[in-house]
Amino acid sequence: MFLENKVVINCVNVQDKITDEEGWISLGPWGGEKGKYWAYKPEGPILQITIRYRDFIDSISFESKSCDDLVIGRFDIGCINKHSGSASNTQTSSIEQLSSISLTYEQLRGIDLIISLCLETNLKKYGPFGSRMGGFSVSIPVEGGVITGFHGRHGYYLGAIGIFVAPKGKISNEEGLISLGPWGGKDGVYWAYKANEPIMQISICYGEAINSILFQSKSYDGLVIGRSKKFGGTGGRMETFCIDSSVEQLSSINVTFGDYNGQVAIISLCFYTNLKKIYGPFGTILGASSVSIPIEDGVIVGFHGRGGTYLTAIGIFVAPKVNNLPSSEKKFNSLHSIQDPDYAPTQLEVNFYLFFFYHIQLVNQNSHAHFFSHKIVT
Repeated sequence: MFLENKVVINCVNVQDKITDEEGWISLGPWGGEKGKYWAYKPEGPILQITIRYRDFIDSISFESKSCDDLVIGRFDIGCINKHSGSASNTQTSSIEQLSSISLTYEQLRGIDLIISLCLETNLKKYGPFGSRMGGFSVSIPVEGGVITGFHGRHGYYLGAIGIFVAPKGKISNEEGLISLGPWGGKDGVYWAYKANEPIMQISICYGEAINSILFQSKSYDGLVIGRSKKFGGTGGRMETFCIDSSVEQLSSINVTFGDYNGQVAIISLCFYTNLKKIYGPFGTILGASSVSIPIEDGVIVGFHGRGGTYLTAIGIFVAPKVNNLPSSEKKFNSLHSIQDPDYAPTQLEVNFYLFFFYHIQLVNQNSHAHFFSHKIVT
């Protein structure tokens, strides 16, 4: 049995504050690496999101309206031809913004699948949709920014998904910063380091877990303008790496956290730059949970988190790269969306997928496929 749910989000149009795609930051995608790349970057706010699912996500669809309140069409990704549903298209006041995404992904018999998906706004939580068991989980809390679009990869089904985010304010000083995370535990004292100038040095003290972290920045004329406090506890072996801010920028982070000595702590950290350099991992690689944040068109300009006896949580502040060109694979030139127009599953692929899901139905007689559509009312 297939059910289809529609979600209506009363979305505030933040895109009038940032012209075209200037200031948009790409996060992810998370999931598999197979399939064709797709992206949905509407010129107006997303009006409705439709998710078809069972033990995994079959497909996702978006509907948007232009800045002059005209509905500009629908964009579908995944398997949609065998499922249908309906929902009312009521609209309310412009008060709701997409602010967070959580998902679980897994590869089953060589097929990349999004197992579950959950969306949050400043007002509500929608989901999770799909299976709540198994797979690799990722949660991306966003503050100071709004989810303005989506991207990912797909075969016959949705195999990976990421988000585009834009700052709520204008791109100046701290108004253009977007906070992501923190990831980890809730013990310890909150800390934040927002660098006015490029971060030039990071020092990490660690053993089996991350004991503490310390940052140092410099001005554009090369003068050291200060260093942060040591966030976390004492002890551990210190390692320091330097960033040539004239050509190098922090572009991604990987965080592993889990239980350590009776509390949730950061187990390992790894940093990436635009020069494809990797610093780390520092600490032990094994942990209960791992979060990787691939970033394009954005730069890590600060950090935040919690610290006590150990570094218990860490997140990042990200600023947009203004006026930089996207990569050739994701070049849009103000299009509403892109998708490989020549891609279609072969009959052999379709037959294999149908056999695969028939097998799933036999294994799990009580499983149901659902359709979730969240309508974003602007």
